[in-house]
Amino acid sequence: MSDRKDFKEQARKIIARRNLGGLANDTKWGEFFSEFKNARIALEFKFIDDERPVQCGVLWMPVPGYIEGNHMAPYPFIYIEWVRSHNVEPVVGAAKAAGLEVIVEDGTAVVYGYR
Repeated sequence: MSDRKDFKEQARKIIARRNLGGLANDTKWGEFFSEFKNARIALEFKFIDDERPVQCGVLWMPVPGYIEGNHMAPYPFIYIEWVRSHNVEPVVGAAKAAGLEVIVEDGTAVVYGYR
């Protein structure tokens, strides 16, 4: 359990340093991702501790509060800066159902964890 605390503390430091405002919590992300755990919807993730987005075609939640995918190691939800996809309809529907902020522009839906 101390590892989870360390992850959260490190995330809080990054969030403060980058002056990010939080928009999502573990419950909302869990509801959002539960819509995709058995679907093959291409998602692109941007994490707060890495400048490079990560592509993911298949994802799962190994334990509550974490996301993992075919090209991505397990990450705590608190590290998700945004998720985007060209599969606009299902992403927008899942985001709205979970109460997450989503913006659609140029055929891409972006769901924000921080702004």
